[in-house]
Amino acid sequence: MQQQTHLTSNKIPRQPKKYGNRSCFARLKKNFILKCLTTTGVPEIGFSFTNSVTKKKKARFPDYKYFPVVHRKKRTKLKEKLRALTDRRAIGGIDAVKAKLRLALKGWSNYFKKAVPVWWRIKTDSWLHRRIRQLLWKQWKKPGKRQEELKKRWKDAPEIGEFAYSSNRYWAIAKAYPIHQALSNQNLWNEGWYDLEKALRETR
Repeated sequence: MQQQTHLTSNKIPRQPKKYGNRSCFARLKKNFILKCLTTTGVPEIGFSFTNSVTKKKKARFPDYKYFPVVHRKKRTKLKEKLRALTDRRAIGGIDAVKAKLRLALKGWSNYFKKAVPVWWRIKTDSWLHRRIRQLLWKQWKKPGKRQEELKKRWKDAPEIGEFAYSSNRYWAIAKAYPIHQALSNQNLWNEGWYDLEKALRETR
């Protein structure tokens, strides 16, 4: 006897322990997911489900037991794309990198806006900011230029002296205090750089 799936029960059908028809079970599970996606108003491709969400979201949707979330593979794919776009060689120039980054993040956010995990967005934005900082440090190249750019963005920037000549790798030096102060998140936004937080805010 086939199992009946009801959206109101908020339960994903379980595979029978004995003599279960796997194709039947897969079809039932797929139908359940499609109904949930239709009810929550999100597209059908690139999503999975979770019940680990914030209390605020649970209070907002008290009738839901499972919530749509961006599939792990889609998150990994976005990160790989961001890694390529923020190559520290800045292929095409910094303005071209900004434009491509904005286009990629706004398009992705428009599609997945209802299912982006907050913890993952914060973690990814932190990583992306560091990628941008290392890109800019690489592009400034000469010590004099680096000091000039830091002063331009941070009025109280100290004389960095030997720091400008540092032989540390760009990824390591992008975490240094002077660079964080001069290239703070707010300064990056003001200069036209995009991250997930900014893109998601503009889609709402």
